[in-house]
Amino acid sequence: MILFINIVAKQPPVVVMHGIMDTKESMNNIIQYLKDVTPDLYVLNCEVGNGYMDSIFMDVYSAVKEVTNCIVNDPNLRDGFIILGYSQGGYLLRSYLENRTDSQPKVLRFITLTSPLAGYFCGVKSACAMIPGLPDFVNELIADFEYTDFVQNLITAAGYWRNPYQLPAYSYGRWNCFFLFTM
Repeated sequence: MILFINIVAKQPPVVVMHGIMDTKESMNNIIQYLKDVTPDLYVLNCEVGNGYMDSIFMDVYSAVKEVTNCIVNDPNLRDGFIILGYSQGGYLLRSYLENRTDSQPKVLRFITLTSPLAGYFCGVKSACAMIPGLPDFVNELIADFEYTDFVQNLITAAGYWRNPYQLPAYSYGRWNCFFLFTM
């Protein structure tokens, strides 16, 4: 007689993080899918500030700090977890991964969806300018100041905005697109 024992290893928890111009509720379909596939899976859905507006108008350091607090304050993650970041959420979770200390929960796997991790640029006069929905002249004005402290501290996406027409400013230093340079 052959005895088959089915040993199912417990899946590590998953931390999900939404993108820019979104709230944590936008991740509900992905979370539901993960739980349908793995019913006992623990999923932590982190939020940046108050969601939609803060995902646009919070400086990137504050956003990373909020994500880090969301992670380190959850005892279910102490043995490690999987990261799943969507869009800007991938940037924020990447910062956690690259800056975590030994006392913080470790990342077992890093997964991003549509997170261009080498910076982002889609034009100044396009529908996906730095702040979609603003009139073109406002986005053009922002483009003139995109690597200044003011814009870097005002618009989250400025922290990873990689304008190919201003690469010297982009790569100049800490305050010029400081988010990618601190990782």
